[in-house]
Amino acid sequence: MCCVTGLPVAWETRASKEADMRVLPSLLAKLGEAGAGPATVAMDAGYDCQDAGALPVVAARRNSGTGEGLLPRRLRDLYRGRAAVEREFGRLKHELALTPLRVRGRDRVGLHADLVILTRLAAAVV
Repeated sequence: MCCVTGLPVAWETRASKEADMRVLPSLLAKLGEAGAGPATVAMDAGYDCQDAGALPVVAARRNSGTGEGLLPRRLRDLYRGRAAVEREFGRLKHELALTPLRVRGRDRVGLHADLVILTRLAAAVV
């Protein structure tokens, strides 16, 4: 998701038991190959995107006590842009029927997710 536009830029349908952090490097690599690689990636702690050439924007845990990882103002503003991503996830899930799913099977779920996201992108163009 783009924090500025709130629109999906890359997606992949995987089983729910697979961790998101394992999918992130492949998505960032695909964006880079398409010439649309992000300069920064705002994410939760635990993700790693340095190998993809993007600056990770990760806030330190409040209870870390070390003070390490505290973000400068510019990066803090970028990190707060994650709210746009969370809003879009909610919109996709609840307004555009990504949950509850009424289809079964990985292929059908993938097709359903693709159609929902393409509908969202088409609506943004109009």
